[in-house]
Amino acid sequence: MIAALLLLIAHGPSKSFADWTIEERTADVRVNFQSHDLTRSQHIGDEDSLIAAVLAGTKLSAADRTGAPEVACAGRANGVTKVGDPVEEVQVRLHFECPSSIALFTASEQYLPGLSPPHVTIASFTTEQGGYDHVFGPETLTLSRRAAPDATDSKTPQIAGAMALAAAMVALLAWKARSRVR
Repeated sequence: MIAALLLLIAHGPSKSFADWTIEERTADVRVNFQSHDLTRSQHIGDEDSLIAAVLAGTKLSAADRTGAPEVACAGRANGVTKVGDPVEEVQVRLHFECPSSIALFTASEQYLPGLSPPHVTIASFTTEQGGYDHVFGPETLTLSRRAAPDATDSKTPQIAGAMALAAAMVALLAWKARSRVR
């Protein structure tokens, strides 16, 4: 996956980079675009249309526990920052409020759909459960993940997995010890 990401960064379609920070009931997103991609898509001069397009292309829904239906979170623009003179990069910031805590989430991103080859977004997610990376593109428009433990979670599978790993390590060490004795 890392090699594919590096190849994507070096060559290929237009790309943006998104950083998601998912908290208990909110998510903040920063999406960075190169100005030449925005120029090709007609968004470089019009900040309002860029904000509207990014807000329309970014979706987040969440559930507070396993088995609960996901509900759409309300998003709003949180600002735009332009870097360079002339402008080289544009960052759009979004903020999402969810009606309940975010234990499970589905995110989708689709920006600059008129570009050819298709635009991709390389996204990083930071949640209570850790970090995730995902490439949003024509074939992978959504990502569904766990953001935090919920009330239906059990530690039993984690403990069983840790015990199985420990047993495998003990067996490997015993095998190595026997092979040295011979």
